[in-house]
Amino acid sequence: MDRASGSIAHPPYFDDNNYGAWKAKMKSFLWSLDERVWSTVVHGFPKPTKKIGKGDEETTILKAREEWTTAEVTHSTNNQKGLNALFTAVSSDQFEYISGCDTSKEAWDILQVTHEGTDTVKGAKLQMHTLQFETLMMDENETFSEFYAKLCVIVNACSSLGEKIPEDRVVKKILRSLPQRFQPKIMAIEEIRNLNTLKVQELIGSIQTYEMKHLALKKSKTVAFKVVNEEDDGHSNENCSDEELTILTRRFMNFLKNQDPRSRDSKGINSKNRFVNYTDGYGHISSECANTLKKQKDSKNKAMHITCPKVQE
Repeated sequence: MDRASGSIAHPPYFDDNNYGAWKAKMKSFLWSLDERVWSTVVHGFPKPTKKIGKGDEETTILKAREEWTTAEVTHSTNNQKGLNALFTAVSSDQFEYISGCDTSKEAWDILQVTHEGTDTVKGAKLQMHTLQFETLMMDENETFSEFYAKLCVIVNACSSLGEKIPEDRVVKKILRSLPQRFQPKIMAIEEIRNLNTLKVQELIGSIQTYEMKHLALKKSKTVAFKVVNEEDDGHSNENCSDEELTILTRRFMNFLKNQDPRSRDSKGINSKNRFVNYTDGYGHISSECANTLKKQKDSKNKAMHITCPKVQE
């Protein structure tokens, strides 16, 4: 078993790391020994005394062990159980702080002041943790479990310093810290639940369930989109040449037909813009053919030559 976790027989181990967690575990361990053991750690064990003398000469002295009452013996035993548990729980370095203590309360208080500070220091730490609590927000890229783990650290730190954050405040903090993707769930919870009585664990379960469904739906959509794209790509690679050729041909023919509607013959074909068919190939319009334009120019020159008389010299 992990030494830091402790067991029924052995207290949780403390070596100067994470005092807050150890303090909570140690409190539980001492209480498990006997409720009166923990009470003695908190309130202390005043050594039994008795009064001697009379009048002005009356004074108070410690009782001899043999003079202790049964209740005083029991109280002393509980003190020793607590002190022994604390001695056993700490490392050699930490033991140096408490080795001279006679009561469990004295040892407990020394460790607490050493690692939490005085009341002034505790107040400053509490203020720092409170600020962390208010400003903590869930990141878009993290899961709810990751966010809640951070929040728990802050809440527990405040508790160890004597400031327990109310449950309804934690519930409201969680809801206002969630990113936009949780907005539908937040609205539903705020509408149908009383946030002042809603338990934190109920809220956690509800949010985690919503998150799992949301992620599953997002994943299924991604897979479906990928499959459709792959099918479209494959189908397009097989048929795109024939389909595109058909579409382009149809558009080109429509373009030719619409060039000069006045020159269409009875069959709807443009008689002036027929295709030229010659030895070099087929594919351009007669009105734009270089050979046709040359012939038209030669004909005009010939006509001018015939109609114009020669100038007599």
